[in-house]
Amino acid sequence: MSDLVTIELWKIHEDPTLLAQLHALQIERANEERFTGGERSGMRLSTSDPVRRVKEFYDKTWRVPFDKGVGFRGHLIEDYLQVALTDDTLDGRYQACGLEAQVAIPWHAPSKSRSAFDWVVKPAGKPRIVSCKSSVGSDKPTKDNERQERRMMSAAGYPAGTPFEIWVVDPGTFRAVGPYCYELEQADIDAWTAELAGVDAAWHYFAQFDDPTTTESWNDEAEWLHTFGLESSSGAFRVESLDASAAIEKRVYMYLAAKKRADDAKRELDTAKSLIRKHVDEQLTGRDTNKIVAYSAEELVTFAIDKRDAMRVTTRPHVVEGAA
Repeated sequence: MSDLVTIELWKIHEDPTLLAQLHALQIERANEERFTGGERSGMRLSTSDPVRRVKEFYDKTWRVPFDKGVGFRGHLIEDYLQVALTDDTLDGRYQACGLEAQVAIPWHAPSKSRSAFDWVVKPAGKPRIVSCKSSVGSDKPTKDNERQERRMMSAAGYPAGTPFEIWVVDPGTFRAVGPYCYELEQADIDAWTAELAGVDAAWHYFAQFDDPTTTESWNDEAEWLHTFGLESSSGAFRVESLDASAAIEKRVYMYLAAKKRADDAKRELDTAKSLIRKHVDEQLTGRDTNKIVAYSAEELVTFAIDKRDAMRVTTRPHVVEGAA
């Protein structure tokens, strides 16, 4: 993995030229939204569960609720990052590479299903997929983020060995961290080929019914696995709910009380860490180090600022020589 860098996207608002680039991207996106209505037909490749992917095509109640405000935030962040990756005053690593945005992936013709890459660039003639993810309070992509890119690249027909990278933007700080670099593997392509065959078979099977939701197969988990080779990873089947047994009911209060204590402790820990961070920054200013050690009777606590400007806290036993 290449060295990670941090890009301060908020600096775009300090430069009229960069701000004009951002506004041009936003206007282009607004015009496209007005033209298309912002809705894509067909199955959604962003849905990781293949059973749910088919089901939500025929019955929208199976779609995971999507907050339009969160979606807008994602698009907004993409535009900021695109300015940064194509202008050398911020990062500009793809300034001369012909970066192409929202590259369509028509992956299932019968259902008119399509997805899109955030960007495709061709440095030195070799395609590279670039993805932007937003994460509040984190600067690392999730495994789901990585798996989605592998699925999309396989659906688009890219060969094994094709590189891709993910950038993560924290909307709370307006900083982007990346590139997290990966390569598409043959195992990803093989897994997608098998999954697509099952999704295609299921889609065609249910397409023959006026109301697929009334068929016996619709809610038969074993039938989906036996006939289509598909398993649900998100509980895309209706199951009967049961009232809790007396043994469970007896322990519910204990569980809820313990959970509340854990939540309160986590909030207290986060608050204490944020209060310390200000003083750590003050003490490190002008010093040729990124670490501070605090001593207590039993532990040594080390505060370190890493390359991504995150504070790491580690503890170890404090052994005093000669102590009884």
